[in-house]
Amino acid sequence: MSTITFSTLRGPRIFEKIVEHIRDAILAGRLRPGDRLPPERELVRQFQVGRGAIREAFRILEQSGLIRIRAGNGGGAFVGGQPTEAVTRSLSDLLRFGNFELRHITQVRLALENLIVDTVVQNAGRPELARLAASVDRAQRLHEENKTEQRVEEHFNFHVLLAEATGNPVYPLLIRAVVDIMEPVWKKTGSPEPLARHTVAFHRKIVNHLMAGDATRAKRELKRHIVEAEKLITASSAKRTPARVARLTRASGR
Repeated sequence: MSTITFSTLRGPRIFEKIVEHIRDAILAGRLRPGDRLPPERELVRQFQVGRGAIREAFRILEQSGLIRIRAGNGGGAFVGGQPTEAVTRSLSDLLRFGNFELRHITQVRLALENLIVDTVVQNAGRPELARLAASVDRAQRLHEENKTEQRVEEHFNFHVLLAEATGNPVYPLLIRAVVDIMEPVWKKTGSPEPLARHTVAFHRKIVNHLMAGDATRAKRELKRHIVEAEKLITASSAKRTPARVARLTRASGR
């Protein structure tokens, strides 16, 4: 169990202050993934609050992914696996609830992934590029086996792997946030056959250019891929829903 201690709290909506204190401790690294928080009775003593405030704070922290609650012997509240997962989830929620359209996300993807491609060409080694090639091969097999949902997941995994190949941990965090909001859109449109063929082909071209160290051609194919994918998704959505479906919040069912 962690030896961290907290100070007494006062004021209304005290559970929010408890959430803030524990979140700050996790994100600052004073509480590490897997650490067990002090027992409920100890937190009641340290914060000088009621059990209800502690339980409400735990509920919010668990929903955000920052902690996990385990029951039974050896149970309690434990820090979640990676604080970055909670950050990504929060960013994704902001995107979902914002008044954004698909074209807005497309613009951000183009700018972000162009930077990623430049960095990959500079930093990535053969193992990272081999993982990208393997991802394209998996997507091809899933397409041939008509496993649409798994194929969509693999297509998005390609973009996460591309971000990871930079060696900069911030890029995957940002890409995962975009992926998290885009994935339901693809799944709801059914990821039509032209989009499936298009994605596998473009991903393979991007990998080939990266292996050749040609950032300019890789970015050119990436732009064509993202723009064409947006067109296909919009067209498919319009066929399924006569009203405007470009709104990401509608397309994802939110």
